[in-house]
Amino acid sequence: DVQGEAQQPAGLARRIWDALCRVEQDLGSCIFTSVYFWVYLALHGMTIRLFIIGAIVVLQFSFQLQWPAFVWRPFNTLCEYARDWWPDRLSLFRLGHKGGDRRRLKGDRKNRRAQMVMKVALWAIFLGLVGLLVGSMWDPHMDPRAKPHHTMRSGNPFTPTPPVPKEAQHAANVLCNDAQKAEARRAWPDVQSKLQAALRADPSNVCALYNYGRLLDYVWQDGDMAEHMYVRAVAAAPKHIHSLRNYGFFLYYVRRDYVNAESMFRRALEEEPDEIDVLSGYGSLLYYVHRNLPKAQSMFQRALKVVPDHTNTLHTYGKLLQYGRSDPAQAAPLYDRVLATQPNHVGVLLDYASLLYESASRASLPLSRDKALDKAASLWERVLTVHPSHVDALFYLGRLEHGRGNLKRAERLYKRVLGAAPDHAGATSSYGRLLVATKRTGAALDMFFRLFQTGCEHIQSLVAAADIYVRERGDTNRAAELYLRALRASPLKSVTPVGMAGQTCVLCCNSTKRQDLCCHPTSSGEQYEDDAFWRPTTATVSVDCV
Repeated sequence: DVQGEAQQPAGLARRIWDALCRVEQDLGSCIFTSVYFWVYLALHGMTIRLFIIGAIVVLQFSFQLQWPAFVWRPFNTLCEYARDWWPDRLSLFRLGHKGGDRRRLKGDRKNRRAQMVMKVALWAIFLGLVGLLVGSMWDPHMDPRAKPHHTMRSGNPFTPTPPVPKEAQHAANVLCNDAQKAEARRAWPDVQSKLQAALRADPSNVCALYNYGRLLDYVWQDGDMAEHMYVRAVAAAPKHIHSLRNYGFFLYYVRRDYVNAESMFRRALEEEPDEIDVLSGYGSLLYYVHRNLPKAQSMFQRALKVVPDHTNTLHTYGKLLQYGRSDPAQAAPLYDRVLATQPNHVGVLLDYASLLYESASRASLPLSRDKALDKAASLWERVLTVHPSHVDALFYLGRLEHGRGNLKRAERLYKRVLGAAPDHAGATSSYGRLLVATKRTGAALDMFFRLFQTGCEHIQSLVAAADIYVRERGDTNRAAELYLRALRASPLKSVTPVGMAGQTCVLCCNSTKRQDLCCHPTSSGEQYEDDAFWRPTTATVSVDCV
């Protein structure tokens, strides 16, 4: 050594350690930069990335021998200030420099031991992250496209299985085919037992995973296990079109996870651009969720080019044209095409009847008003032949008969609706107004207040109840209160003769003669946009109710 004393030659471990230290001293900056890069690529989640990088930075500051001047000088100054109040703990961080290099002061044996421990920790982190990244490159199950979620909601852990022998794969395929035959017989326990046996033989068999997920989803209604099977199926075969399709529908309808459902649909269309169910489902998601009518319409048109008579596509596309585009003339032929193949399709019958009923007064179809109403009534009657207690068909048919003046039949239909759904607001309001028309005002008031107790502030019902109090009972205070409730419920906050609020205000003033309670003082033509109009006032000046 430097004092001239003899030293024993270093052993193999010591020579390896010295070589690593020299590499670390010469290539320290490159090593740390690569560590940061591997941390960012290999780990998921910003919190854990920041934690690991912060730990590496602390280790780097603790023992790196050479640093640029702009890095170590501020750190050295802080340590000098801190040494005054914490002198015993900072011997590891006391720094000096000469010629632009940072040099560590001589430390005791404890500090040298701590320095060695930190070197070992840094090399362990570096080598571990490199191994993690290399392993992820060779593991097909770590493919990001095979991960539909960052986490799996069902909480079921999934570990990819190693390859299985070809004999086991063949046995699993045979069992899966037998399960599909049992599914045709609707022998669900037999289907489940065969699929479980197939998965025991080959845990990564896509056919068994996909069909078992369908069984759990559609038959047993076990959403968590169904999702687990779909995740495994997509991980085992990222391009399996049926797994992508069914998992997308599961996320769409069951989980309401529209973002990942859209991702599954897109991946399925990349593999099979003409998959009819995916085109229809993706168009439905674009229409109902994103309200992207042009893109949804293009999806439906692509689907109809593949299968011109696809029922779900025709129905949903017809609803888009009817409600989204307000184009009943183009929606009606689509409904006719569905009913030509499925005459008792309840959803299409209801939507088509609603289209005819609403179009009767607008003359938007090449049919007379009476013919449109007759066809709508026949469609609702067809719904009732399939489902005799269908609430919507009963209510809308009763409303149609009410409008035509067939009060007795309308009353029977309203009673059937309220027998099946006692809180049906539309039937309660319509039945109350029918009772008013037949001079049964006491029963009508009972129906109206039954409606008001549910929190429904129906304007026509409030006005009709107020009119009963004025004409039949002479209770102007109660009538004025109901008129005010109708005013507050009106969507038109302006006192104009054409608006519902203006009409209600005129009725209130003319019927109750209580202008101080019905209307706020105003000049002619002034509109009220503030909340003061909806509050009662005790003003005594003249009031312009119109």
